[in-house]
Amino acid sequence: MNLVAKNQFIKEQVPALIASLPAETSPEWGIMTAQHMVEHLSLTFILSTGRFEVPCITPPEKLDRAKAFLMSDKPLVRNVKVVGVLPVDKQVPLKYSNIGESKDTLYKSIHKFYGYFEGDTVHTLRLMHPVFGKLNFEEWVHFHVKHCTHHLTQFGLLSE
Repeated sequence: MNLVAKNQFIKEQVPALIASLPAETSPEWGIMTAQHMVEHLSLTFILSTGRFEVPCITPPEKLDRAKAFLMSDKPLVRNVKVVGVLPVDKQVPLKYSNIGESKDTLYKSIHKFYGYFEGDTVHTLRLMHPVFGKLNFEEWVHFHVKHCTHHLTQFGLLSE
């Protein structure tokens, strides 16, 4: 998938698929509720706009390998537990009172991501990802495609 297709997936398909997600949908794996997943996706888009910073938990000698995986077409592993980033085996508290508010926040977060990188035409701006290290715009786009695909598959909105 080229960058244009990746951007179209994030800007058009992700919001359309999320809009069709009922709150009561159960995941095919994992412990997240539908609303938890939507808020989780939103948080990663917010992270990629520099609104808050996180440390990188991957040792420097393993970053090249981690980034090679990120940029590959290999999917994220089901039930992966990233110790040190998210609580393991428990849900984080919901931020919004209903899934509709969570969806609206996700749509706004996607828009803010593109706005944040809009002036960075030479891709020199890099922001920290807790597993993959500092990423530029194209790398963040690739991450978001891989990450959204993972969770949309988790909730049956995409097939494997």
